[in-house]
Amino acid sequence: MAPLMRSLLIIVTILLFGSTRAIQLVDIAFLQDHEQISVRACAGLINRPENLGTGIPVYMYEDERDQSWLVDLGMVENDATFLQSLMPAEDFLAHCFQESKRSIIKGYIQFSFPGQLALLPNIITLAGVMDAVPVPVYNSGQPQSGNINFVNLVQESGLPLILDATSEFEGFTALDATRYVFENYGHMTQGGIAKLDPGYLPEERTDDVLPEEFGLFLGEWTPELVPGGSQLRLSDFVIQQRLFAFYLWFGCIQGDPEEQYVSYMTNPNNNPWPNPIPVYGYDRTFTVFQGDFFEANTHCGNNRNMGSIPTQYVTNLSFFNRGAGTPVISSPIVPLAVQDPVYNPDKNYIAVVVGDGDNISFMEDRRVEWMKERVRYCSERPPDQQVLSLANGDPAFQPICYPLSWSMSPHLPTLAPEMWQWYQDSAFNATQGLDTFVLPPSGHLYSYPGLMGSETQAEFVRLTEQDARTLNTNTMVAWEWVGTWNNAFTNYFPKYTNNGVIESVLAMNVPYMFPFVTYPFLDNTYRIIGGNLVVFNTMVWRGVDNRDEFHASADQMANRISNFPRGYINFIYTSSDGGLELDDIHDMMLLLDDHVAVVDSSQMASLAKQKGNPPDLGQDILDELQNLPEVLLGDNAQDLPDILNGFIDGIFRTSESKEQPKGGLRHSNPDMFGF
Repeated sequence: MAPLMRSLLIIVTILLFGSTRAIQLVDIAFLQDHEQISVRACAGLINRPENLGTGIPVYMYEDERDQSWLVDLGMVENDATFLQSLMPAEDFLAHCFQESKRSIIKGYIQFSFPGQLALLPNIITLAGVMDAVPVPVYNSGQPQSGNINFVNLVQESGLPLILDATSEFEGFTALDATRYVFENYGHMTQGGIAKLDPGYLPEERTDDVLPEEFGLFLGEWTPELVPGGSQLRLSDFVIQQRLFAFYLWFGCIQGDPEEQYVSYMTNPNNNPWPNPIPVYGYDRTFTVFQGDFFEANTHCGNNRNMGSIPTQYVTNLSFFNRGAGTPVISSPIVPLAVQDPVYNPDKNYIAVVVGDGDNISFMEDRRVEWMKERVRYCSERPPDQQVLSLANGDPAFQPICYPLSWSMSPHLPTLAPEMWQWYQDSAFNATQGLDTFVLPPSGHLYSYPGLMGSETQAEFVRLTEQDARTLNTNTMVAWEWVGTWNNAFTNYFPKYTNNGVIESVLAMNVPYMFPFVTYPFLDNTYRIIGGNLVVFNTMVWRGVDNRDEFHASADQMANRISNFPRGYINFIYTSSDGGLELDDIHDMMLLLDDHVAVVDSSQMASLAKQKGNPPDLGQDILDELQNLPEVLLGDNAQDLPDILNGFIDGIFRTSESKEQPKGGLRHSNPDMFGF
């Protein structure tokens, strides 16, 4: 039987939100990365809303989470049905290449594998603007690698070659290719940037300069590109949306030619993208003290106008964003009404936030199990124990199903509305309105808005307030870079006092938990700005192995909260990056003393304003911030610049050679990180 006929017979017809709709389920689990790119490109092009009037949407199976989502959403009856309906990838590509007859696919882009591995993000950009499928050819003398015979597929389909990157990009570096694509096709891209790692493996570097106990993994070497190590799962969405994809290892290191070109591209006068610029994918180029230094992207380049939508591990986003047949989120969600409590000075008040919701990869994977566990935990209790209200002086029940807030990417309702609807239904139906959503770090984008210029910052505030209305929340998490809180308190946070949409801000440092953020509060848990904005010095709980205050056991956390002075008001921001599980939160709740009230996140600002600004703030916080190094370092403060420059100089040194050998040192600029 011909491949096309097999593919047509294997398409599964399913029930989708009350209507019958066909979906092409494609098995890519055993494909190599360079083969997956071709399949993902086909999926992205076919899943464009304008192509689905007569086309059939594509969904790819790589691992169990892909299978689980269609079952959870009721699109496939069960796991067995899903697996039985999978189409072999080569059959699907044969069907896809035939789409050239309907002008969905205009041709293919030929690239060399693995010789042009570093250029794959640029080739993916071209695939989006050219409506083309990247097809690998193997380096001269390189045996064919993989499961798909692309030569036969191209010949049988008659798909035309529209760009030969093997010759057009011959000898190109990643910077050369990025410049070529931006200058010739950048005006055809839209929606922002995608940083797609083509296969750098920074975790493989073992030659640290600094002592191992510092945990510093700064990567003085340009890491090796390794086939099979790419993070290109998002390529279907990048192609569908015509995003501008690239990956420059030194693109954020100030003074490097790569950084200079990133600064040029991201200047609002030079591109068609929104400002601030959303950056999809993830930047994992430099790891310092076990934190990804440029993950937020705001301090990458000199424009300070980028922010992240972390999506490096997200699969099938073009399917969830296909438009046709998906719910349209056009108005705010409506949870059960929550009455503001009356502040009682004999009580302590906490609100618990499940963190990391800015990362859509988490929402597609880890948080699904947390939400399912939460639903089971609440729904399996007797009705009279399901809903608790401890805030108004009611008798303190043993907390069973307590108020809980989930940080949620404000982009999920538009990028994957069916996922969003699943979370919304799970949260409100199972917990009778006790679960709510809050804006994740740092509002509209994971970024450091305090570093943004005034015009970009004002637009960021507008977008964040718009997101808050959609999620029906008055609360956001604010992550700012260590040592930059002066600017945030002076220029950024006051902008939220104009409209009163955001009332609670959970302040935390990233990517490091240094105590810079605690100093503005002078040992208090919050400050009120402009009479209607409350900025909280948030408690952070990451794990239970007792290594430090952020990794306390459940009983230690409960004891600490119960023993704070009466009248204590604060958020607890929980994150699973240190091993914390939802069960740990449940265990803590069972151990709290009766005078501790667990409240809804939306109630916290009201409680703080009823209590008022703490009376012992002392002199103006902004003046005090100027003395921050002395406060933290004492007599060693004067040596701080030399310490930092010594770190940097020991790791980066100038090399005159443009082409660096593996292990070549690059920099000695003490301002390379842009501060």
